[in-house]
Amino acid sequence: MNKWFSQRFFLMIFLFLTGKCLLPQTELYRAKDISQPVFFYKTSPLRDMPVVKPVPDENDETGEVHNLNSVPWAAEKISASNPLFDLKLQSLMGIQNRGGINTHFEGVGNLQYKLPPDTEGDVGPDHYVQMVNMSFAVFDKSGNILYGPASNLSLWQQAPEPWSGFSNGDPIVLYDQEADRWLVSELSFPYHPYSPHYIKIAISETGDPTGSWYLYGFEYDYFCDYPKLGIWNDGYYLTTNNNYWVNNQWDFHAVGVSVFERDSMLVGSPDARRIFFDFYPNQQMWSVLPADFDGTPPPEGTPEYLACLKEGTPDRIFIYKVETDWQNVNNAALLWECTLLPEPFSGSLPDGISQPEGAPYLAPMSNRLLYRLQYRNFGNYSCMVTNHTVNRGDDVAGIRWYEFRDDGSGWEIQQQGTYSPDDTHRWMGSIAMDGYGNMALGYSASGSHVYPSIRYTGRTVDAAPGMMNLAEQVIKEGSGVQLNPNHRWGDYSSMSVDPTDQTTFWYTQQYYKVTGDRSWQTQIASLHINDYLQVSVTSGADTICVGDSVQLFANVMGGSGKNSFRWTSDPPGFHSTKQNPFVSPENSSTYSCLVNDGINAISGQTNIMMVYFSLSLPDSMAVYPSQEYAVPVILKNPAGHDIETLSMLFSYDDQIIGLTGASLAGGILDNNIYILQLDNSIPGQAGVSINAAGLMRNQSGVICHLFFTGIGLPDECGPVYLENAALNDSICKVDAAEICVYNCDNPYFLEISLDAGWNGISSWLAPVDPDMISVLDPVQQQLIFINNFSGYYWPEGGINTLQNWNYKAGFFIKASDDATLTISGCYPQDNSILLFEGWNLFPVLSENEVAIVDLFSNHLEKVEMIREAIGEKIYWPEKGIFSLLLLEPGGAYLVDMKGECMIRF
Repeated sequence: MNKWFSQRFFLMIFLFLTGKCLLPQTELYRAKDISQPVFFYKTSPLRDMPVVKPVPDENDETGEVHNLNSVPWAAEKISASNPLFDLKLQSLMGIQNRGGINTHFEGVGNLQYKLPPDTEGDVGPDHYVQMVNMSFAVFDKSGNILYGPASNLSLWQQAPEPWSGFSNGDPIVLYDQEADRWLVSELSFPYHPYSPHYIKIAISETGDPTGSWYLYGFEYDYFCDYPKLGIWNDGYYLTTNNNYWVNNQWDFHAVGVSVFERDSMLVGSPDARRIFFDFYPNQQMWSVLPADFDGTPPPEGTPEYLACLKEGTPDRIFIYKVETDWQNVNNAALLWECTLLPEPFSGSLPDGISQPEGAPYLAPMSNRLLYRLQYRNFGNYSCMVTNHTVNRGDDVAGIRWYEFRDDGSGWEIQQQGTYSPDDTHRWMGSIAMDGYGNMALGYSASGSHVYPSIRYTGRTVDAAPGMMNLAEQVIKEGSGVQLNPNHRWGDYSSMSVDPTDQTTFWYTQQYYKVTGDRSWQTQIASLHINDYLQVSVTSGADTICVGDSVQLFANVMGGSGKNSFRWTSDPPGFHSTKQNPFVSPENSSTYSCLVNDGINAISGQTNIMMVYFSLSLPDSMAVYPSQEYAVPVILKNPAGHDIETLSMLFSYDDQIIGLTGASLAGGILDNNIYILQLDNSIPGQAGVSINAAGLMRNQSGVICHLFFTGIGLPDECGPVYLENAALNDSICKVDAAEICVYNCDNPYFLEISLDAGWNGISSWLAPVDPDMISVLDPVQQQLIFINNFSGYYWPEGGINTLQNWNYKAGFFIKASDDATLTISGCYPQDNSILLFEGWNLFPVLSENEVAIVDLFSNHLEKVEMIREAIGEKIYWPEKGIFSLLLLEPGGAYLVDMKGECMIRF
């Protein structure tokens, strides 16, 4: 009886009898050891410590990282002449093009000339941390390196020996999203092959991986090979293949499970405990993976789950659980949960993974589940996903992947599939599920005509069971092969999910750009499958008359489609849970809508302006086409107070309303938009002020809207508005029109003090002569350099790419000595500043101090940070830092915006 038949027969009988998995048997392990770390230390901030450069070990000829890869049991092998047919084989690629690669950048390379890289990484709110054998780097999400590349010993450089001197590989890095901390681990065996051996664990003090770290050293009697780490809400769980040195050779002992006291380690307690379980004498267990959760934490009291693979008759996946009790550690227990029976598979790949150019084959690593065993809590059920490499039946490597699910009645295989759509090998996978239930599977790909490369595929939550329905994407195409004869490619790669949106996947894996013995490089990529949740909030009209109603709209794109809505207003008073409600505001208001799709939340807003303008016609007055009528016009500010009563003459002619008058001369410009010009013959109005006004009619034909951009008095250099009115009052609406044509015959003067060295400056006057050289003439003797984001002026070098002074921008200026820069000019013609997403060099267009919260009142949610251009004061609401509250006239400030907006002084 061959393996395929015997497995199928066993599986049918088993499913008939049980329906799910083997019934629990009596198998319980108590803690073998409860101990505390043998070493503890808190470091200085990593950013302040020098980078310990990775240096190859000159005494290590092979460069191979110590690893005991032989399994403790003999798996049943299927010969190439009698291959196992994989009933879950997906032989065609998916065709859906959903999402895609957001960004990708080069990771840490082989700086210490080691093999394999064991490529690992994880993502936090602002950083990506990558570790390989034996180096690491901290990146921002755009791929800029913030620290490194550095030897892993950089974290331990302030510790004494042996902790600062032995970095021995198998690194893991995880981001603990509930605690906002980073967790890294690696092996250390200074007395190799003799004990004691060590596991080194470091935990960041804050969510910033360039800050300080707590260092822990835990001692083991065994060589703890292939360590894998998982985060759970009651501990950090580490699984290892434990071996001991006897008769000058290694002998497998058993799998070990360590539980570290998470709460104590997070506060930097040197007494944090470790509970250690020993699977001995159970030698079926090997290369066990601990569950590592993303998204919603497991329900309180849920045990940690462990899983491992055993090929045989039948093929099995063992699920164990760990019940941890820190109040009484003697109650802690490790128990067998169930055994899952996957569709039969073969892990036998005797020819390995082929490469082009006749290069040596690569090891398939097909005898274990591959990192991670990712856990998700969806409320009414939980699931775990993982994968391993198989022979699809013709000596081509494919990836068998699984989703295990527990709806309260125990774990079962919800779905499984073997992804191998063509004759290219795919192996060394890592799989994860986003918050919407979509999956991404990253892996290496190689063949006789395909250089080892990095690819991914995925499935949407609505795909057919067992199918990767997304079109395969190439993250990095390789162009070289590995020549090393020991065949090791890697022990694992890493697919993780961004905690900020539970939508973006991050994957890191190795490839070869240049052929060599150990010339591997790594790549880091972010990608998404689910369309990002977006909302566009609009209204039927942005300006309405008092008493009118208007509909609000929330147009939602992406996300889960299971949206809830929460509308609020400023000023407060309006609430609605409808998607597109109607409103009848009494005042000019901002309406905000918060959309929640069950995973992410996003908000948008729209402004509705109420018109405080009244025009009355006598009830007994007859209105005829082509006739003129004198009517009173009353303008009101937002508080409802009269500003000024003007007497104008309006002519009504069908759909056209003209504007004339003794002191105003007007003509039709375009569709009820008019150019008004003050009559220069009127005493006291020497000069010209250009203004725009728009006239609209409501449904009854009554004129209800009159928008002025401002009425200036030309004998003043700066604009002077109607009494009690200002540009931001509701009677004003800024369109594409000039506020005022300035008469600068009598300019103002602005003095800016410069210190020796660097200064950040701006002006709130527009220079009469904006030529940069002319403006800076008063400080020509002290001027060394001036620049902003647009260019620079270097007198000594004779280079001037700035040309003119821009009063809408800030400047960095360096002076040799203290000096005073005097600028003559008029008040700004336009006092609005357009800020772009990212960093801006921001001027202060005011002769008085300006409060940040007032100036940015309508856009505070878009402000990431404001800081002095030269100085240390910061306004950083996310971190609760408010050493900067006022913007000084003549100063310049660096403003980091999350989105574009317009600021008006």
